[in-house]
Amino acid sequence: MRHIRGAAAWLTWLAVFAGASPLGVNAQPQGATPGAGAGAFAQDHCAERAIASAGRAEEIALLRRVCAAMAAVNALDAKALRVLMAEDYSVTTTIGRTLSGSKEAMIARWTAAPPPGERGVTTLIGLSRVHVAGDAGFVSGTIEDRTITNTAQTCLVHAFTDIWERRRGTWVWVHSHESGAREAACEGEMPPVSSRR
Repeated sequence: MRHIRGAAAWLTWLAVFAGASPLGVNAQPQGATPGAGAGAFAQDHCAERAIASAGRAEEIALLRRVCAAMAAVNALDAKALRVLMAEDYSVTTTIGRTLSGSKEAMIARWTAAPPPGERGVTTLIGLSRVHVAGDAGFVSGTIEDRTITNTAQTCLVHAFTDIWERRRGTWVWVHSHESGAREAACEGEMPPVSSRR
């Protein structure tokens, strides 16, 4: 759940910020306002995959949290990300660098306004595994970051594993590991034209 707009901008950001991109998650946190446009679209799409792909109720609940994080990135919703992410959140980037204490830096990156005339959406396009053991769990799969400028669109995909921990009864996002970022043909559904990004 990680969206950097435009392939050139994304590659520049990788070089400058060591390759971290937004996370891959889409469940709505309690008390948060659902995102509009691309955010709501991506959350609905992710939630459908969550129900179809996960088995046990606790796995579905965890995947919905991942979907909420993705929706928060798509809606540029810093408040929702602060609720979902642990204070000690860290990320291992696509170039293998681990950034700890990066919660606010990542939120700032993921919620920055796009350039004029550009919008984007991050979508869960593949789910490899959802696993919960006690108060720990992880979700792994593939994310597509789509950038749309007028009628042109470009897509980047990467694998991810998001690690979550249940703290005081609530799942929080503790770590994200990303790998294999590459340009690819767009697979995810096209977000609504009316979306704000």
